[in-house]
Amino acid sequence: MKKIALFTLIVLGSYGCFACDCKESRNDSIGIVEAYEQSDVVTVARVSEIILHEDTNKISNYRTVKMIIQRAYKGVQKRDTITVTAYIGGPSCGVELNEGVVYLLYAYNHSKLGITTDSCTRTTIFTSTVYDTVILDNF
Repeated sequence: MKKIALFTLIVLGSYGCFACDCKESRNDSIGIVEAYEQSDVVTVARVSEIILHEDTNKISNYRTVKMIIQRAYKGVQKRDTITVTAYIGGPSCGVELNEGVVYLLYAYNHSKLGITTDSCTRTTIFTSTVYDTVILDNF
């Protein structure tokens, strides 16, 4: 019985060690203005292509996509195409970017991966009901 209790304690205790832990500075709960100021890139863009990696062992927690800019707020120009790396799934604060879908993208420049986003940013599927653009249009 003690072994079962110890095993349960270890499993439950280690759960938080692998879970996504957003830094306060990039948390979805921060305001639009603060998220804008903390992001290197803010844009509305459509995923035009998903780039597959040959060696998935080196980049297994990431997906790289090409995005066509539809509205440029910060760090990009309208009509540009950018390459964005997104953490995907699991404990890596993943956000899945799907081909053909338009996103309101808040991203940062990662020293090795370039323009990067994750679930700790305000990145979301763009719809006409996304309030962020009302504020961003006034910058």
